[in-house]
Amino acid sequence: MEIPEVCKGFHLYKVLKFACKSLKGRGVNSGIRFTYEYVAEESKAVFIEIYFKGDKENEDREGIKRYCKFRHGEK
Repeated sequence: MEIPEVCKGFHLYKVLKFACKSLKGRGVNSGIRFTYEYVAEESKAVFIEIYFKGDKENEDREGIKRYCKFRHGEK
C-alpha cells in the first residue's frame, strides 16, 4: 500500500498483514508492518521502519519525513 502525501518525489510504501508466528493468536492486532522506499532508478527497496500493529496503528510520518530530508541531502 502506497503512503501518500508524506514526501514529494519519493515512492513510499507500507506492507500490511505481515504475519509473525511468535505473535500468532493475538487477534487482528497481531501483525507486523514495515515501511520502505522504492528507488526505481536503482531497482532497490530501502527499509525505513518496522512496527507491531498492536503497539501503534500507523507509521511514524515524522520519522519518514526526516528520512526523506536525509535522502534528499544525499542526492
